[in-house]
Amino acid sequence: MSPTLPALLCLGLCLGHRMRAQADKLPRPSLSAENGSLGPLGRRVTLRCRGSPGAVEYFLEKELGHGLKRIEYVQSEEVEVEFSTPWMTLNDTGTYFCHYRTASLWSELSDPLELVVTDRYDPPSLSAWPSSVVAKGQAVTLRCYSGNRYDRSALYKDGEQVTKAPAHVLAEGAQADFSIPAVTSAHGGTYRCYSFQSLSPHEWSFPSDSLELKVTGPTAQDYTVGNVIRLGLAGLVLVLLGLLLGEAWNGCRGGPGGAPASSDRGEGKAGGRRTSSSTFIAGWEQGMNVGKATLTPSCAREAPLRALHSPSGTMAPTLAALLGFGLSLCWETWAQQEELPKPSLRAEPSSVVPQGQPVILWCKGSPGAGVHRLRKTGSNSFVEAFPAGQEAWFIIYNIAASSAGSYQCLYQSLSGWSEPSEPLELTVTGLFPPPSLSAWPSSKVAPGQAVTLQCHSQLSHDRSALYKVGEQVTQAPAQPHARASQANFSIPAVNSTHGGTYRCYSFWSLSPHEWSFPSDALELRVTASAPASSALTATILLGLSALLILLFLLLLLCCRRHRARIGNGSRGAEAEKTPKSSDPAATPMEEPLYAAVEDGSRTPAGPEDTAAPPGEDPRQVTYAQLKLKAEPQDPPGSGPGPPCLYAALR
Repeated sequence: MSPTLPALLCLGLCLGHRMRAQADKLPRPSLSAENGSLGPLGRRVTLRCRGSPGAVEYFLEKELGHGLKRIEYVQSEEVEVEFSTPWMTLNDTGTYFCHYRTASLWSELSDPLELVVTDRYDPPSLSAWPSSVVAKGQAVTLRCYSGNRYDRSALYKDGEQVTKAPAHVLAEGAQADFSIPAVTSAHGGTYRCYSFQSLSPHEWSFPSDSLELKVTGPTAQDYTVGNVIRLGLAGLVLVLLGLLLGEAWNGCRGGPGGAPASSDRGEGKAGGRRTSSSTFIAGWEQGMNVGKATLTPSCAREAPLRALHSPSGTMAPTLAALLGFGLSLCWETWAQQEELPKPSLRAEPSSVVPQGQPVILWCKGSPGAGVHRLRKTGSNSFVEAFPAGQEAWFIIYNIAASSAGSYQCLYQSLSGWSEPSEPLELTVTGLFPPPSLSAWPSSKVAPGQAVTLQCHSQLSHDRSALYKVGEQVTQAPAQPHARASQANFSIPAVNSTHGGTYRCYSFWSLSPHEWSFPSDALELRVTASAPASSALTATILLGLSALLILLFLLLLLCCRRHRARIGNGSRGAEAEKTPKSSDPAATPMEEPLYAAVEDGSRTPAGPEDTAAPPGEDPRQVTYAQLKLKAEPQDPPGSGPGPPCLYAALR
């Protein structure tokens, strides 16, 4: 099979797959206002809806309540049609969409277009704090002040809407702050602001005077992930093309089968071919023959490219298929939209905020994200901010019941908008009198026992929330009692983790983000009483301790007696080993002398006297110790005192 055919086949399959995927989806239309979507009453307004070839009918829809109302339709096969209003009135303001259909398919709705009148109220004033000349990286706040107590403001830059924000009602007038935490060169330009009422979101004041924001400092280059991916794909294509060109060049220089031409062959002196000591082995795994090519020094550098040819000199099918695969991958990756990580949304200091206090909502996107958008569930309006690092912040200076609700954020990058974050429930407290919190049967509970925390409200609220040390524990329905209500939070078996400080709130389920003041704190104490088995354990431990002490005393007593026996035996052995001397002075007093007493005379006892007479039972011999009274002590130098004499009494 020709090597070009696999590449074309692979590319055709990839393109066919993309065409089939897009065949059942029409391009999204776009809706724009010819003279701008903002303007005074009485002006002519022309809306342009742009579709795609093949369209046969266009429709203009207006948002009314929770649905859409068809305002006008035009049958046309043009790519773009117009919907005109010769004289704009208050009834013409609102949010518009357009879409179209072909003979068999309907398109999606276009992005919304807000048609607004801007001559209903006096213009506000716009200022920059601390200055309208800001160095790159510093923070700046654009303040839109209105002499009227309007609760919303919109900020525009060079005729394009930047964001909307709630205005803080002051003693005289209202003020909205648009903060940019870290200014870049993209923030420079001409700004204006408008003020309006949230109940009439399409009736605005005159625009403020223009404010020129100047950003000083060098402009930094911005490298995004998308650019890196595209550069990598472009490099891959260039490498493949380079391989093809090199292979074609070597094929042109070589002969059939990839052998070098005669001009490139080195001839020896004898007319034979001069070969080098290196060879190159080219093999094909799928049933192709293994060929061995001898390389000459002149073409050694061309061997790797030449080895990619088959013996017939054509381009290798593997390289052709690889080229087709690379091109199709490039198409797919280029066309695919980057899957952006989902952002996260948090509230600081807490998502439960007392009425009138400020709160900051932080939206964290991915690196390189641009504008961040915060929106409230059930509202068509949103607020936008630029990130400082990876997080953008939105501040509510004076939270009220209208600010409470469920919020989500998302961010924009070069590949589009990310998915919305997980919802954050922002709750306002202090709208109703506080309930009371009590513990039954007592706030002091032993481990393992049951306790019930009762949240009692003087109003007929049907829901209650229980908090412990600032963290929500649970919510529970409240039971009505006359004109009051009570919710019970039961703990069947208390343990040490249940101890702490508790508070409760009460509210209506129809307004789940508008709560009462918190109740007074209730301290739940878990006593440290030991279980019933601990007494038995203590008794066993005491018994074992006493037994060990007795064993130790017995061992000590035995050791002492044993040491005493050893001491007595050693003293007897020393006495027996002491030699006898004829010198009376050398004879110790303690040496016992034995003598036979027959006639009352004292004679020294000899060995023969200590033995029993022949034929006599030694057990019938009686020995007596004769203790002599000590004489008065002789002067020094006299001999030792009289010894003890033992005599056998017969």
